[in-house]
Amino acid sequence: MTSPARVITSFIVRIVQDSPEGEAPASPPRWRGIVRHLQSGREYHFLDVNDLALFIAEYIPKVKRFS
Repeated sequence: MTSPARVITSFIVRIVQDSPEGEAPASPPRWRGIVRHLQSGREYHFLDVNDLALFIAEYIPKVKRFS
């Protein structure tokens, strides 16, 4: 039996929390950032952490799950 091939993909992620001046302390924080896929060099600037997950998902192969 052969071993499955290992696939490695790497990212650098910087996430920044902004607390704009003049806003009430109870205001929810705003997040923004940049992610770089190291193998391709592609960068993506995001204003919502959900967009970060979508960018990373583009590089992760679909895995067949067995029940």
